[in-house]
Amino acid sequence: LKAATVKQQFVARWLTFVGLGMAQALIAAVGNIVLIGTYVVDKPLYIAIAMGLSAVFVSILYSLIALFGNIGKGLGIIILVLSISGAGGNFPVVLSGKFFQMINPWLPFTYAVNALREPVGGIYWPNLWSDLWHLAAFGIGFFLLGLFLKGPIRPLIDKMHAVTKKSQ
Repeated sequence: LKAATVKQQFVARWLTFVGLGMAQALIAAVGNIVLIGTYVVDKPLYIAIAMGLSAVFVSILYSLIALFGNIGKGLGIIILVLSISGAGGNFPVVLSGKFFQMINPWLPFTYAVNALREPVGGIYWPNLWSDLWHLAAFGIGFFLLGLFLKGPIRPLIDKMHAVTKKSQ
Protein backbone atom coordinates (compact mmCIF):
# COMPACT_ATOMS: atom_id res chain seq x y z
CA LEU A 1 0.00 0.00 0.00
CA LYS A 2 1.11 3.49 -0.80
CA ALA A 3 1.05 6.12 1.88
CA ALA A 4 -1.66 8.75 1.56
CA THR A 5 -0.63 12.02 -0.03
CA VAL A 6 -0.81 15.32 1.84
CA LYS A 7 -3.96 16.26 -0.11
CA GLN A 8 -5.63 12.92 0.64
CA GLN A 9 -4.84 13.30 4.33
CA PHE A 10 -6.19 16.86 4.29
CA VAL A 11 -9.48 15.83 2.65
CA ALA A 12 -9.93 12.77 4.88
CA ARG A 13 -9.42 14.78 8.06
CA TRP A 14 -11.61 17.59 6.71
CA LEU A 15 -14.42 15.09 6.00
CA THR A 16 -14.14 13.74 9.54
CA PHE A 17 -14.39 17.19 11.11
CA VAL A 18 -17.17 18.32 8.76
CA GLY A 19 -19.16 15.18 9.55
CA LEU A 20 -18.80 15.72 13.28
CA GLY A 21 -19.57 19.43 12.95
CA MET A 22 -22.68 18.81 10.89
CA ALA A 23 -23.90 16.26 13.44
CA GLN A 24 -23.37 18.83 16.21
CA ALA A 25 -25.24 21.46 14.18
CA LEU A 26 -28.11 19.04 13.62
CA ILE A 27 -28.36 18.34 17.35
CA ALA A 28 -28.15 22.05 18.22
CA ALA A 29 -30.71 23.15 15.62
CA VAL A 30 -33.20 20.41 16.50
CA GLY A 31 -32.60 21.16 20.18
CA ASN A 32 -33.37 24.84 19.59
CA ILE A 33 -36.65 23.93 17.94
CA VAL A 34 -37.77 21.00 20.10
CA LEU A 35 -36.26 21.55 23.55
CA ILE A 36 -36.17 25.33 23.73
CA GLY A 37 -39.20 25.92 21.53
CA THR A 38 -37.56 28.55 19.36
CA TYR A 39 -39.98 30.09 16.86
CA VAL A 40 -38.85 29.13 13.35
CA VAL A 41 -40.97 29.67 10.22
CA ASP A 42 -39.15 27.11 8.04
CA LYS A 43 -37.75 24.41 10.31
CA PRO A 44 -36.15 22.12 7.67
CA LEU A 45 -34.38 25.07 6.06
CA TYR A 46 -33.21 26.29 9.46
CA ILE A 47 -31.68 22.88 10.18
CA ALA A 48 -30.09 22.67 6.70
CA ILE A 49 -28.58 26.15 7.00
CA ALA A 50 -27.22 25.37 10.47
CA MET A 51 -25.55 22.23 9.12
CA GLY A 52 -24.18 24.14 6.12
CA LEU A 53 -22.79 26.85 8.38
CA SER A 54 -21.01 24.19 10.36
CA ALA A 55 -19.31 22.93 7.20
CA VAL A 56 -18.24 26.48 6.28
CA PHE A 57 -16.77 27.29 9.68
CA VAL A 58 -15.09 23.88 9.99
CA SER A 59 -13.50 24.53 6.58
CA ILE A 60 -12.21 27.90 7.72
CA LEU A 61 -10.83 26.72 11.06
CA TYR A 62 -9.49 23.39 9.84
CA SER A 63 -7.68 25.05 6.94
CA LEU A 64 -6.13 27.69 9.20
CA ILE A 65 -4.99 25.07 11.70
CA ALA A 66 -3.78 22.64 9.03
CA LEU A 67 -1.75 25.38 7.38
CA PHE A 68 -0.41 27.28 10.39
CA GLY A 69 -0.76 25.01 13.44
CA ASN A 70 -1.08 26.96 16.68
CA ILE A 71 -0.84 30.24 14.79
CA GLY A 72 -3.90 29.11 12.83
CA LYS A 73 -5.74 28.54 16.12
CA GLY A 74 -4.83 32.10 17.10
CA LEU A 75 -6.08 33.42 13.77
CA GLY A 76 -9.35 31.54 14.30
CA ILE A 77 -9.76 33.14 17.73
CA ILE A 78 -9.07 36.59 16.25
CA ILE A 79 -11.73 35.99 13.59
CA LEU A 80 -14.15 34.84 16.31
CA VAL A 81 -13.55 37.88 18.51
CA LEU A 82 -13.90 40.28 15.59
CA SER A 83 -17.02 38.46 14.42
CA ILE A 84 -18.81 38.83 17.74
CA SER A 85 -18.64 42.62 17.51
CA GLY A 86 -18.40 43.13 13.77
CA ALA A 87 -21.01 40.80 12.32
CA GLY A 88 -24.16 42.25 13.84
CA GLY A 89 -25.20 39.12 15.68
CA ASN A 90 -25.76 40.77 19.05
CA PHE A 91 -25.68 44.50 18.27
CA PRO A 92 -26.56 46.36 15.05
CA VAL A 93 -23.41 47.10 13.08
CA VAL A 94 -24.70 50.53 12.02
CA LEU A 95 -24.52 51.54 15.69
CA SER A 96 -20.98 50.19 16.09
CA GLY A 97 -17.76 52.03 15.44
CA LYS A 98 -16.37 52.70 11.97
CA PHE A 99 -13.84 49.85 12.30
CA PHE A 100 -16.56 47.25 12.79
CA GLN A 101 -18.67 48.74 10.00
CA MET A 102 -15.63 48.48 7.72
CA ILE A 103 -14.81 44.83 8.49
CA ASN A 104 -18.45 43.66 8.56
CA PRO A 105 -18.62 42.57 4.88
CA TRP A 106 -15.35 40.65 5.22
CA LEU A 107 -16.50 38.45 8.11
CA PRO A 108 -18.15 35.11 7.31
CA PHE A 109 -20.15 35.38 10.53
CA THR A 110 -22.01 38.38 9.04
CA TYR A 111 -23.52 36.17 6.36
CA ALA A 112 -24.10 33.31 8.80
CA VAL A 113 -26.18 35.50 11.12
CA ASN A 114 -28.17 36.87 8.20
CA ALA A 115 -28.71 33.42 6.68
CA LEU A 116 -30.04 32.02 9.95
CA ARG A 117 -32.40 34.97 10.37
CA GLU A 118 -34.22 34.14 7.13
CA PRO A 119 -35.83 30.80 8.07
CA VAL A 120 -36.58 32.11 11.56
CA GLY A 121 -38.57 35.21 10.63
CA GLY A 122 -39.63 34.52 7.07
CA ILE A 123 -37.55 34.07 3.97
CA TYR A 124 -36.65 36.84 1.57
CA TRP A 125 -34.95 34.72 -1.06
CA PRO A 126 -32.67 37.36 -2.65
CA ASN A 127 -31.04 38.02 0.73
CA LEU A 128 -30.76 34.33 1.55
CA TRP A 129 -29.17 33.47 -1.80
CA SER A 130 -26.68 36.31 -1.42
CA ASP A 131 -25.73 35.13 2.07
CA LEU A 132 -25.39 31.52 0.93
CA TRP A 133 -23.17 32.50 -2.02
CA HIS A 134 -20.90 34.51 0.28
CA LEU A 135 -20.71 31.64 2.75
CA ALA A 136 -19.96 29.16 -0.04
CA ALA A 137 -17.15 31.42 -1.24
CA PHE A 138 -15.64 31.52 2.26
CA GLY A 139 -15.97 27.76 2.80
CA ILE A 140 -14.73 26.69 -0.63
CA GLY A 141 -12.02 29.36 -0.66
CA PHE A 142 -10.51 28.29 2.66
CA PHE A 143 -10.86 24.60 1.78
CA LEU A 144 -8.96 25.12 -1.49
CA LEU A 145 -6.29 27.24 0.19
CA GLY A 146 -5.73 24.47 2.72
CA LEU A 147 -5.81 21.74 0.10
CA PHE A 148 -3.32 23.34 -2.27
CA LEU A 149 -1.04 25.16 0.19
CA LYS A 150 -0.61 22.51 2.90
CA GLY A 151 2.01 20.58 0.94
CA PRO A 152 4.06 23.54 -0.32
CA ILE A 153 4.24 25.40 2.99
CA ARG A 154 4.67 22.32 5.18
CA PRO A 155 8.49 22.65 5.34
CA LEU A 156 8.20 26.27 6.48
CA ILE A 157 5.65 25.41 9.14
CA ASP A 158 7.71 22.43 10.35
CA LYS A 159 10.75 24.70 10.64
CA MET A 160 8.71 27.27 12.55
CA HIS A 161 7.43 24.57 14.95
CA ALA A 162 11.01 23.36 15.53
CA VAL A 163 12.13 26.90 16.38
CA THR A 164 9.15 27.30 18.70
CA LYS A 165 9.95 24.06 20.55
CA LYS A 166 13.59 25.14 21.02
CA SER A 167 12.48 28.41 22.63
CA GLN A 168 10.40 26.67 25.31
